[in-house]
Formats: sequence, structure tokens, C-alpha cells
Amino acid sequence: MDLHELSQLNKEKSFEIIEALIRGNKKNVCAVMDSRMEANNEASKKLKKLLRLDHFIFEERGTKDLHIGWPFVRGKFSDGTFVRCPLLFFPVELQTEGNQWSIRMREEGNISLNKSFLLAYSLYNKVKADETLLEEDFEEFESDSNLFRTALYHLLQSSSIQVNFNPDNYRDELTTFASFKKEEFDKQHNNGELKLYPEAVLGIFPQAGSFLVPDYQELIDQQKISGFEEFFSQKTMADKAANLLAKNQNFISQVKEEKIVTGLSLDAWQENSLKAIKLGHSLVVQGPPGTGKSHLICNLISDFIASGKSVLVVCQKRAALDVVYQRLKDQGLSEFLALVHDFKNDRKEIYQKAASQIERVDEYKTRNNGLDTIQLERKFFHASRRIDQITEELEEFKAALFDEQECSISVKELYLRSYPHRETINLKQEYQNFKIDNLTDFFTKLKSYIHYASQFEQPDYLLRTRRTFAEHTAADLRTLKSILNEIPEHLKKLSSALEAISVSVPDWQQAEGFLEKKEDVKEMLRLLYEKPNYVYFQRMNLEDDEETSSLWLSNIRRVVNDCFVEEGPEASTPIHQLGTFQKALSRSMKSRKSLIGLIRWELFSEDKYLIKRILVNNNLKSNKAGFQTLERMLDNRLNLEHNFSKLKTKAWLLDIPEDYSQKTIDAWFEKQLKALRAKLLFNSVRGLKNFVDPKNLSEKEFMDNVDLIFRQLMIFIPQKEKWALHFTAPQIDQLTSDPGQAETWKALLTNDFDALCEYDKLKADLSNDEQNIIYKLAEKLNPLDFESAKALFENSLYVDRSHRNKGSSAPHCFLRQTLAAGK
Repeated sequence: MDLHELSQLNKEKSFEIIEALIRGNKKNVCAVMDSRMEANNEASKKLKKLLRLDHFIFEERGTKDLHIGWPFVRGKFSDGTFVRCPLLFFPVELQTEGNQWSIRMREEGNISLNKSFLLAYSLYNKVKADETLLEEDFEEFESDSNLFRTALYHLLQSSSIQVNFNPDNYRDELTTFASFKKEEFDKQHNNGELKLYPEAVLGIFPQAGSFLVPDYQELIDQQKISGFEEFFSQKTMADKAANLLAKNQNFISQVKEEKIVTGLSLDAWQENSLKAIKLGHSLVVQGPPGTGKSHLICNLISDFIASGKSVLVVCQKRAALDVVYQRLKDQGLSEFLALVHDFKNDRKEIYQKAASQIERVDEYKTRNNGLDTIQLERKFFHASRRIDQITEELEEFKAALFDEQECSISVKELYLRSYPHRETINLKQEYQNFKIDNLTDFFTKLKSYIHYASQFEQPDYLLRTRRTFAEHTAADLRTLKSILNEIPEHLKKLSSALEAISVSVPDWQQAEGFLEKKEDVKEMLRLLYEKPNYVYFQRMNLEDDEETSSLWLSNIRRVVNDCFVEEGPEASTPIHQLGTFQKALSRSMKSRKSLIGLIRWELFSEDKYLIKRILVNNNLKSNKAGFQTLERMLDNRLNLEHNFSKLKTKAWLLDIPEDYSQKTIDAWFEKQLKALRAKLLFNSVRGLKNFVDPKNLSEKEFMDNVDLIFRQLMIFIPQKEKWALHFTAPQIDQLTSDPGQAETWKALLTNDFDALCEYDKLKADLSNDEQNIIYKLAEKLNPLDFESAKALFENSLYVDRSHRNKGSSAPHCFLRQTLAAGK
């Protein structure tokens, strides 16, 4: 706690606390509770927390570590290491008297320098630690704060510690304990520069480690180590053992059974620890009384004795050593043990045992070479190998049962949890991304999703087909409400503008349909702009599309154009004489096939004058070639008249040409087809005929009305684009078709906006796999509730995992058969 926070809470400067401690006096700092001052109550809360922590540490460790640190050293050592720590420690205790917090020096404590800082200064700046500073207890310092600071200044000046005694430290004030970021601290301080600042902190500063300082100093002085970092970073056997234990805690199979000789029974954990130690690892065995620690020690001693090694067992408690000795004595090993409680009084017994061992060396050799011993060894080795074989098989089964690499839980647990005969969902694509021991996050999302979906995914929920609210803020809510106000107003304006020309006003869906066909309407107006296409178009609109077939008319046009190929049609003969002409031409050509017939036709035929006149009209000679050409022209004329007859049967075709000019006829066809195209475009704009019917409109009225409709609709395109940023097309359609719903929507947004934002943000945060799984769960469960969904997903995951963990090894096969039979 920054001591400066207590400033003026008791109507005194915070520095007066330091002055009181220097004088050895108690100091009231603030009230325990002050209903008029929040700052006082916050400070009281921090003091209460520190007092509770100080009591807890004393009960647990027996140490009192509450200190005030003042002043503070800030800067960098010469190698750039950051420094920010107290220079002095005042051992204090907190008390409450009535409604007042007070601080005073602990009776058994003295002011001390920060020994950790002194040692660090010595190490990083490559100077010898000043023993005078390490032992300084400030007993001889004056109790006046000014004299105390002056004496402290001279103490530092006369030492090897180079610290800039900032003049601010002579002011009877404390400054706030400021916070720094790493980059900011680095910029404000230079390497090798240290300054004192009048900052003070009340907190827990354990000093027990400071008693190690002399030992560290001795190590440095005698050059047994070059530095603490190197000393503590050296890789000892214990470090390697710790790493191995972290990676593989099973050492049972790494030591053969024949290498283990123990006098007492072993459980699996004791055997594993013993074999780890035989492999050279160091470890700590801990546990409450009766858990087998002494038992393990006895077996370790037995095994090391059997291996010809010497063992030293040390302990703080005599009773623990007596327990180990007695257990080994019961096993007949007392002759090989020396129990030392007092190195003077127990010396005689130890010497006697040593002498006895020397005298019995020959006896031991004879016994070791005896037949019984050899036979016993054979049995021992045979039993050991059998144990190793069984152990290896069991370890393989154990590895299979408890393998957690694939899905974070053991295969055994997976089979036991799964129910293949219950309902599942297919997780073939997703299961690999879900670890069974890490499903909490997904279940949290699933629960929230189901909670929101029960309301917001209902088919009749008005905002179901919304644009996502994941990034929306309160400003967006205002925008949505503003748009809901705008839509009815704009529709009202559109209605007013169109009422003058329309039987009724198009709804927004129809209006959008008109706008989508804007280019078609432009083309229609362009086609009708040519005279007299609108008249043709107007008449054609009285017929249905099946009757006014552009394909039929195009075919007629093609056939008519074929009549004008090469000679074209005979056009000089009136239509009522075509029959007479056809018969006369037929008789004439038949007569001219023989010489007599030709002479008779020339002298006596009544058809001669008609035929020759028509030949002359068509610039044809009266010979065989001329007659053949005339015959073809007549055929073209008859074909042309036949198609004209077809055209005349269609009431919707006006102004059918009376002359036989190909240019005139083709121009007529072109206008008719343009009118037909205009009709098709007109009818393609769904519903336009209901609002602009050409039947009773002049060309100008029709075009003006269509243009007015589209100009009015075009005004709303920017509005529609603005609305589309916040509402989907179906929502806009719904609102425009029924503007009265806007008020209902506004009320719904007011109530549900925050929840919708959370729901959409949740959906946006879902991964693809999570989305797929929720979709599959929703398909299976109706209604979708969390507990059922969770159970279905878990069972599906277990079943999928178990199917994909089916190995071909004997343990896996045995496991499947055993668990299947058990289920």
C-alpha cells in the first residue's frame, strides 16, 4: 500500500508517519470507518487486508514480515538491470484502538538496510559488498528525522554504494508511488544511475532470505561461484531428474527385477520411486504419517546394502530414525547398520559392529559360495524374469487403458462413457477439434445460444431474418428506430405522387420489381418513340401473349422476304385478275411446247394479248426463258398474297401494306416486331399494366405516366440503399407492405436490442465446426434444450472418438471385448 494514500486522512501529512517511526512513537493514520470520507474507508480496507495477511503469515511461518519501505531506490545497475526497491525497512505492526488505525515499530525489530539490494548492487556492479552496511542496525542514529536523513546520507557517502541522494528526500513530504511501464521506465533511467525518491510503501517484505546473504557473500569472496545466475542454472542430476519425471513418471520397466533386492514389500508407487533413484534421479517423497515414507527408506537402504554401497540417512527427528532402524533390525540387518544419535556416546557400539563385520568376512564368503545360495540365486533370477515378463504385459495393457494422447482422456474412460445404441449426431468432420477435457467453453456458448435461440429463432419472430447485430451499439438502435419512422413517411409521399396517374399505388415489392426492370422499360419507351409503333403496341395489348406471337410474325416475315429473292413477285396484275392470269399463263405455256401449238397460240389465242402485256410490264421477252421467269414471279406473287391473307386475319396487325415494295413491306414488319417487343417488355414488368394501362391513354400520356412512375421510384433508391444497410430485403418488403408494423418493430427493438446484440456476437464468435454441431443438434432435438443437447453431443463425441481409437493391438481388442461385454 502506498503510504502517501494516508496523507491528510488524519489531518496530517503522510511523512509524519515516517517521523513517528524514526522517533519510535506510535502514529494514528486514519479512522477504521468514516461515513463522510470514501478515501478513508478505502485505505482502511487495505490496512485490514494487510493486517489479516500479516497474521496469517505469522501463524503459518512464525515470522512477522510487515514493513514500511522508505525511501525508494530507482534506476538501473551498470548492466542495465532495472532497480526499484526500498532502501530501508521499518518493521511495524498495525493496531486498531477504538475507531483509529495506528502504526508503530515492532518492539523486537530494528530499522535495517535492504540486504537484497546491497547484495544485488555488489553482484551487478562488480564491487565488494560493504559488511558495515549489511550489519547496520541504526541504533546510533538520531531520532530527529532531519538528523536521521543527514546521517543516512553520510553513511551512503562513506560506503561503496553510489546512490544519488535526491534533495527531495530532505523535504518533509512523501510522493505518490508512481506506476511505470517497462518501456517508460527504460527511457527515464540510465545505466548505472541510482536515485533515492521520497516514496514509502507499507507491505509484506519477507526478510528471512536476508539471513542467507552472508553465506552468498562467502561463496563469492572465496570464488566458489562466479555468479548466482550461473550457480542456479547449472544442470544437476536433480534438475535432469525433475525434467524426466515431468515427462515420464513410470520407471518400473526401466530397471530389471533381478536388480532390486528389498527386505520389505513394495507397492507400485514405492517401487517406481526406488527404481527412479537407482537410475540416478533425485526426488522428494512427501505424505502424511502412515503413507509409507519410512517403509520406502528401509527398502532403499536394503537395496543399496545388497549392491555393496554405503548409505547415510539423516533426519531432524530421532523418533523417525529409530523407526527405520527397528524395521531393518526386524529384517536381520542390524549388524550392517550403525545408529548414531550422539557421535560421542554411540562410538563404542559402532566400532564393535565394524570389528564384528571384519571378523566374519570369511564366514560371509563361505555362505555366499554355498550350494544353497547358488540354488537360491537361480530361483531368484527365474522369478525375477517371470515378474519382468508379466510386468511388461501389464504395462502394455495399462498404456492402452490410460492412453490420453488422442482425445485427452483415457481409452478406458472413453469406452465407459459412450453409449453406441443411443441417439448420436455425425461428428466425422468436427470431432478432432474438440478435446473432451476442454469442452467448458463450447458448452457455455451452447447454453447461451439455446437460451437466445428459443426466442429469436422462432418462425413468427419479426426480427428473425435481420442483419447481424454483432457490432451494433446504442447509436445503431437510434438509427434503426429512425428508419422505422422514415419508411411509412416515404411510402406516403410515394402514394401522393402516384395517385394522380394510377388506379392504385404499387407496394414496395412491386416498386422494386419496376426498378429492377428499369432498363427494359427504357428500351420499351425507345421502341415506342418511333411512329406509329405506339398505335400498334396499343392494339396488341388488347390480345394475350399467345396470340401476339413474335415468332409467328418473324416466320411470316422470312417467307415474305423469300418471295422477293431473284425476280421477286409479279406486281402489275391486280389481285382480282390473278386467277385469270394464272390460267392464261398455264394454257399459253402448254401451247408453246410444240411448233403447231405455238403457231396456233400466236394466230388464234385469246390469252396472247394479256400475257404479252404482262411480259412487257415486267420487261420480259416473249420466249421460253421469259415465260419461265414470269411463271416464277407469279408463284412468288401467289405466295406473297397467301401470307398477306394470313396477316389480314390478325386483328392486332394494323396498316398491312397494299403495295408490293419489299422496302415498304420490310419496314412494316420491323415496326410490328418493335411493337411486339415493346409489348413483351411491358408485360415483363409485373403489375405495371395495373397502374399504366395503354388502352385508354394516348402515346404522350402513356410515356409521361411511365416516366413519372419511374422518376418517383428513382427518388427512393438512395433511401432503399440506406435501409438495406440495416434491414434485409424481406424485412423491407414486410414493412413496406404493412407500414403499420413499424411501431411493433420499434417496441420489439427497445425490449430485445441488447439481447440480440449479444446473440449475434455469440453466433459470430462460433467457429464453423461449432456452428455445424449446433445445426445438427437442432435438427435432432425439437425443442432444443441445453441438457439434452449437451448429453447428445457428449455421447456423439465419445462414440466417434471410441470408433477412431480402435487399434489393432491386443490390448485394444481385449479392451473393446471386455467393455462391450460389461455394457
